[in-house]
Amino acid sequence: MPLIGHPPFFSVADHSAALELPVLGLEYNNHYVAYPISMMEKPHQLHDTVGRLELWITYCKKCHSGNAFILPDRMRFTLMGVINGNSVYKDDQTGPWWYQESGEAVKGPS
Repeated sequence: MPLIGHPPFFSVADHSAALELPVLGLEYNNHYVAYPISMMEKPHQLHDTVGRLELWITYCKKCHSGNAFILPDRMRFTLMGVINGNSVYKDDQTGPWWYQESGEAVKGPS
């Protein structure tokens, strides 16, 4: 499944029905975004810009956790599977595998 880049956003006023949807929310320096969980279930990740930060947003359907990481140069990750009940991603440039929930290295240099 390809990575979502620059996901679509709508104002709450335009989409009041969406208020009932569970979301993964993020606030940074008075910038607020919310990603519907249904949008995050596959491909489990997306890139977005919040304020001036380039972010990699992740969601693990298995453990129901989301995370946001500040990443330089729009690094790319491939979902490898699940280890110990949490999604694991491979850094496509350098090779290490990382836990989605904690950001800890699972395999390879960290």
